[in-house]
Amino acid sequence: MISAVVPLKRLSEAKSRLAPSLDRAERAELAMTMVRRVVGAVRESGVVGRLALVTPEPHIARGLGAETLPDAGDLNASLQTAVGWAAGSAGLLILPADLPLISPADVRALIAAPGIVVAETQDGGTGALLLRPPDAFPPHFGPDSFVIHRRLAFERGLDVSQVRLTGVSFDLDTVDDLGRLQTLHR
Repeated sequence: MISAVVPLKRLSEAKSRLAPSLDRAERAELAMTMVRRVVGAVRESGVVGRLALVTPEPHIARGLGAETLPDAGDLNASLQTAVGWAAGSAGLLILPADLPLISPADVRALIAAPGIVVAETQDGGTGALLLRPPDAFPPHFGPDSFVIHRRLAFERGLDVSQVRLTGVSFDLDTVDDLGRLQTLHR
């Protein structure tokens, strides 16, 4: 069984880099739309047995039918809690909540790839990380996380699959990203 976790900031703080284009309510609505899409893709993929949101707002997880994991105030510390939660699973799939193009086929492709799976975002981050086993190494999201995740796997002698999928390579962080998304939907 694969377990999946989706970290989600407090909605009132979500997508702050989009403030030049969207007000707080619009950013919160966009964040909810994207997390619904990510959760929907995970559920519809049929390959994930367990799903949780790491969030300081447990009512959101409940509303999406997901388990809730506590937000430790730091993304990587929170994800380390998720590693413990996923103990006993064949793997832990970590998907950011800001993947507006993700599809169930993307989730199936991630799970089908062998070993540790790392998908790079357009800015060098990680759009998806599948740890097999869940405690293969500590997640290290942030700037240049794609390179860091690959290095951590190689240092431990683990097989790594680099996956390129549009649905997990495009994460929406900046005003430029918002413009690209609007162009894609025309």
